[in-house]
Amino acid sequence: MVNGHLSRKGTYIALFLILVGLGIGLGLYSQRQAMAAPGQATSWQQQMLAHYTQTLAVLQDPEQRAFLEQKIAPLQTQEAARALAQSRPAPTKPADPNALRPPEPLAVQSLPREPGIVEGVAAPVSPDDFTTRNAWQGEVDGQWIWVYAGAHTYAPEQGALIVLPEGAVKEEWVEGPIGAGTLRIVTAQDGVLRLEAANGAQLEFDLRTRALRQIEP
Repeated sequence: MVNGHLSRKGTYIALFLILVGLGIGLGLYSQRQAMAAPGQATSWQQQMLAHYTQTLAVLQDPEQRAFLEQKIAPLQTQEAARALAQSRPAPTKPADPNALRPPEPLAVQSLPREPGIVEGVAAPVSPDDFTTRNAWQGEVDGQWIWVYAGAHTYAPEQGALIVLPEGAVKEEWVEGPIGAGTLRIVTAQDGVLRLEAANGAQLEFDLRTRALRQIEP
């Protein structure tokens, strides 16, 4: 009985030494593989499965084989789950967090809903781009519209109009005559704005066609 116990103990010691030897060999091999191809390094599950599989191939004792087979089964399950997770593409997100958000209408100053010429207001754009002289607001064919008269801030000799229909997400620019200077709204009647440029030029702006033309004074 004692001899059988010692024999089995010796067998387990031998199995332990075999496992340690294979583990060291596989560790060195995996390290070389990772250095040669970092993107293809094996997982620890793959390393242990290879370790146990090689050991199982040389074992004859049924108890030792059963012992290793019990360790191999959960490793195979873990490796299968890891491989499945790697095969699924990672979720992507847009570079711009607001890319999927619909554009919002441009904000304008809160003014009484009364048609007519308005002084002391600013167009809803950067003051570095446009300097407002005055504005007009009113309804054209059932749609409320704002028209801002002024000039390009960086080129004050170039007058311009900014047209903003209610609910628009982008303004419309209408350029004045070259070199005429800042535009100012003088009167409004029947869907037509009468304007005056800094150099004295008289103009009309059709609110329906968005056409700006110079007229004789």
